[in-house]
Amino acid sequence: MTNVLIVHNNLGLQLWLADALASEGFVVIPAKTPSQALRFLAQLKLPIDLLIAAPGRVDAFAKALRQSQGYLRAMYVTHEMERMGAPEWVRAARRSLSIAAHA
Repeated sequence: MTNVLIVHNNLGLQLWLADALASEGFVVIPAKTPSQALRFLAQLKLPIDLLIAAPGRVDAFAKALRQSQGYLRAMYVTHEMERMGAPEWVRAARRSLSIAAHA
């Protein structure tokens, strides 16, 4: 099972993306801020395989999460990515995880 954490302040994008990924078998944890994400992770006690976030807002959070787990892939949501369809997001997530597995 692949755990994906989405940290983004655009609730519509966050929920749409969570639904698209969950329908393809990903376990998705949406959070609006890094502090909210930390609270969720403390409760759920799940490792995160992939972080999807707005660029710049979560750099320190991503670094700390990577250090605590020993691994983490991250995708940063650009304006172009916000226009991608569900199949493109799923492919991008899988590709990111595949690259991590071969690194």
